[in-house]
Amino acid sequence: HGAIADALAEASGEARLLCAGSRGEPSFEDLICAGAIADALLARKRDLAITDATRAAHAAFTANARRLTTAIAAGTHARALVAAGLAADVAACTKLAASRKRPRYADGRITS
Repeated sequence: HGAIADALAEASGEARLLCAGSRGEPSFEDLICAGAIADALLARKRDLAITDATRAAHAAFTANARRLTTAIAAGTHARALVAAGLAADVAACTKLAASRKRPRYADGRITS
């Protein structure tokens, strides 16, 4: 989340955090992830104007920041991943600032 926030803070113009969800439904882990990015970005740019959706994501993150693994694991999609034997993957996804790589989207692909 930190590398993404750095890139957004350096950029000019408007940015949007899009939560993909699962099977047409929002996912709690996406909301918390967007909130973590918003939190890191707001720490860099305190006067940043945010939408109500970003405010809600930020609130969800800050309410759960001290127990991310437990909070994210409670989400519907995360529970399905745990049931499929991917508990370690879910836990790994709760680590903040685990990488300084900046994802990039180009030509229909996400790269770092």
